[in-house]
Amino acid sequence: MKIKEEKKVAKEERKVDIKTSPLKLKKFSEVWFLPPIRDIIKEDDRGDLAEIFHANSKMTPYSEQSVGIKVVEMVNDITVERRTSQPYKDYGMSIPSYPLIPKEKLNNPQADLFDIIARRRTIRQYSDKKLTLEDISRLLYYTYGISGNVQLALGTIEDLRVISSGGGLYPLEVYLLVLNVEELPKGIYHYNVRKHSLELIKKGFEVNEILPHLPGLIAYQTRTVSLFVALSTIFRRTTHKYGPRGYRYICFEAGTFMGHLQLIAEALDLGSVQVAGYYDEVLNNLLGLDGVDEATLNICALGYKKEQPAAKDAGGY
Repeated sequence: MKIKEEKKVAKEERKVDIKTSPLKLKKFSEVWFLPPIRDIIKEDDRGDLAEIFHANSKMTPYSEQSVGIKVVEMVNDITVERRTSQPYKDYGMSIPSYPLIPKEKLNNPQADLFDIIARRRTIRQYSDKKLTLEDISRLLYYTYGISGNVQLALGTIEDLRVISSGGGLYPLEVYLLVLNVEELPKGIYHYNVRKHSLELIKKGFEVNEILPHLPGLIAYQTRTVSLFVALSTIFRRTTHKYGPRGYRYICFEAGTFMGHLQLIAEALDLGSVQVAGYYDEVLNNLLGLDGVDEATLNICALGYKKEQPAAKDAGGY
């Protein structure tokens, strides 16, 4: 009993009063490491879908060979080549169309690319100044417009865009939710790339049609925007050639698109904020998409800045 009491006293003496004594860091070799994050976080029964997707879209020597054989077969098939070289969605003559200003007639501002990259910030406060049709024409042409063409192996001419695309397949589609733009009635539009025009797919649009479906503060922050640019993808344009790996290529392209869009916006003194959090099915329904063959990937809100940030490093992230 006496030994137990002595051990208890010794233990109490070894305790450090953290209120008065500074904590000392242990050596690296003495640190007990935490268990893997997967053992700490409780996941639902589906597991980590990001890990499952990543594992199933990995490239291996076997998958590379399989894709390579498929690509060779496609290159030698004139029907497939012609279909691949026409990545366009066109609503036809049944709906109103608004032509945009061609590149040759755009009066672009003088801007330093390196300066634009350095000063770009996420902006969440916008003025009530209307965007112009020239603004819209620049934004769309320099993010996804046709900038040239190339002849494919079997003689088909393929149009090239201002951004890179896996296999030159261009799976993205661009929609505008217009609220405050000169010469454009409020509504939802599709960007017809080949015609460089806007197709009115839904007449009339109010910001309250989308704000309740943007969770958190982003709904409050984007209530005064002039325009939402919604980006979708037609998956099979890319996956028919590259399989599951093609989904990664689609995501790369969407990121490139949004990067271009925000830099062009900054050059035009427009503010922008990407909206990754939204209810997918609501937006798909607004755009008339089935959410399977074609589905939304991202939204970006744009408008003229209400005020300049107080310092170069202020105003967002």
